Formats: sequence, structure tokens, C-alpha cells
Amino acid sequence: MPKTLLASPLSPSERDRKSRELERTIRRASGLTQSYLFLVVTSALVATFGLLANSVAVIIGAMLIAPVLQPLRGLALAGVNGNPRLLKRAGISLLVAVLLAIALSWFLGRVVALPEYGSEVLGRTNPNLIDLGIAVVAGAVAAYASVEHNLSDAIAGTGIAVALMPPLATVGLTLAQGDLRASGGAMLLFLTNVVGIILAEILTFKLMGVSRHKTSRGLYLSLVLTSLLSIPLGLSFWESLQNARLQRDLREILLTETITVGRQVQLQGVNINWNRKPIEVQLQVRALRPVTPRQVKLVETFLENKLGQPVRLIFFVSSSVEVTSDEPPELDIPEPAPTKPPAPAIETSPAGSATDPAAEAQPASDTEADSPTEPATVKPPAASEVP
Repeated sequence: MPKTLLASPLSPSERDRKSRELERTIRRASGLTQSYLFLVVTSALVATFGLLANSVAVIIGAMLIAPVLQPLRGLALAGVNGNPRLLKRAGISLLVAVLLAIALSWFLGRVVALPEYGSEVLGRTNPNLIDLGIAVVAGAVAAYASVEHNLSDAIAGTGIAVALMPPLATVGLTLAQGDLRASGGAMLLFLTNVVGIILAEILTFKLMGVSRHKTSRGLYLSLVLTSLLSIPLGLSFWESLQNARLQRDLREILLTETITVGRQVQLQGVNINWNRKPIEVQLQVRALRPVTPRQVKLVETFLENKLGQPVRLIFFVSSSVEVTSDEPPELDIPEPAPTKPPAPAIETSPAGSATDPAAEAQPASDTEADSPTEPATVKPPAASEVP
């Protein structure tokens, strides 16, 4: 009586019966039915809208629907038991889901025509070995839950852990923009999840004793595909490590070891383009004073000596103003409105009558104005006028 690692010992007849029962269940679930197509369309639409809105909550909603998990389990079980009919049935369902999801997301991407996408789209264009590890673990959970029916709630967690529909929606959206590089990265992520899930499910099915064959061509094929995918994923993972290390070195160098720039800028972000020769490093900084080309050249030379490779620095500088309570900034106080000059005072004569200054300024007559050389005579007041 053979023993299995993840299940209680089963007799050959019990193992065969359990395998056939599981195969019937998975065959029904992985077919190209109306319910399956409805879930594919709704999941693709929700995932596309979530990516366009850059909303994590909406994208998780698309993950929970997870219709593509059903044909993947069909492919895994077909690979374990060598069932070509189940392999064809599940393969057609998976292919239809892939083409339909990409077409819907491409159409929505062309209609909305956003100039650029958010972080949720960009985060699915650069997979690495970590994504493969997540897919393998989640695939094992999905296979185990399909056999142990009391663990069916774990399928929802598997759908969230291994996002199958959002990468397909990302492929369509990036194709709508003509970004073939991003589309290739998103498709690589989808294939990574698919191959990792199938490999883990095949291993789990065999360990649980539901396989009717000792050897499996599907297992060998999934191992080969996983090995091939590990090459670009490993390169991407190595590039991510180098990127993280270079960012750390840049922060330390700029903030602690450079005098010309490090003391007058605040580093906001780093973007490294490894495809350029020399490596292009873009720095987003905030500065109190303008950064000069000479300062950039000094830091560039310093980095080249420190890192041992040529570097081209590009600073994107946004200005900032330092305000403290010791030196309050000068406020723009509006100038007061101009006021009219005061009216000239009206003098009163000794008799108390008002006189007009303008009238006094004018000569009494043309004769008096024409003879300025003659002295003015003053008539003494009469005796009756003296107080």
C-alpha cells in the first residue's frame, strides 16, 4: 500500500477513485462554458478599470474573481494523469481567456487614451524570481485546496497572491500605448504565474496520491519551462539588486560625502537606466540654491571613482524656500492708495473777511504788473481805524 506525503495511505482502488472524481470536477470547472466566459469578461473589465484608476482595491476585486485558476488546475491534472482530452479542454479555455482579456483591455486603453499609467501598471512590467516563488507556493495551496474540499476558501487567497488577470490587462493597456517592452514584461509575469502554478499543482497532486502514473511528462515539461523562464527572471532580479545597491550608495554619497551638492539638496527619488552606456542616473532633488553644471560634473566624477564605472548624472531640481521664525520672510505689503493734497488754507483779512490766495497772487491790474520798478506806497491808517 503506497504512502503519500500529504495524505493518509490509500489503496490503489481508493487512489484511482479519488483521482477520477477529482478529474471529473476539474474537467467541468475548466470548460469553456457561459459562466466561465462571463467571469473572464467581468474580471478583465474590473482589472482594467482598476489599473486605469490606479486603485489597489479594485484590482484586488478582479483577483478575487480569478476564473483562470480553473483551467490551470485542469492543465496540471492532465499533465499528472496524461489525459489529452482534459489537456485540450483546459488549454482552449485558457487561450480564450488570454485573448479576450487582452482585447478588452486594449480597447479600453485606446478609448480612455491616458498619456501615462500609474504605479499599478508599471509594477507589473518587470517580474523577477520572487514572482516565480510566489506562484509556486500559491499553486501548491490551490492544488491542495482542490483536493481537500474543506479548504476551498483558500482559493480566494490564491487568486490574490497570484494575479493572473491584472497582468493580462496590463498587456492590453501597454499595447494600446505601443509600449512593446512593457507589454513583454507583463506577459512574462503572466507566463511566470502560469508555469509556477502548474508546476506546483503537479507536484502537489503527485504528493497527495491522486496521480495514476509514477512518471509524468507534464512534470518534466513544466520543469523545463520553469528553467527557461528562470533565466530572464534571474537577470531581472540581479538588476533589481544592483539598482537597490546603487540607490543606497547614491544616497550615502550625496548626503554624507559630497560637499558641493550634498549639503544644499534634498534627495527625493532616483531612477537608473541600465540600458544606457554609460549608466544614466536621474535624481529628483529639492534645492535651496540652483545646482550648477560644474557641481554636477564634480559629483559625477566622484561617483565614477566611488563605483568604478562611468555614470551620467541628470538632476531634476525643484526649488524650495527655507523659512524660520528667526528670519521671517518679507511680505509683499500693498502700497497705500495715493491721497489728494490738502486744500490750501484760506487766510482771513484783519477785518475778518476771507481772501482767495489765487486772487492775491495775480496783479491787481495790467498797469501795476507792467511797472514793477515803482515802489509800493503804504497809506497810513486813519486815526479812527487805529484800535
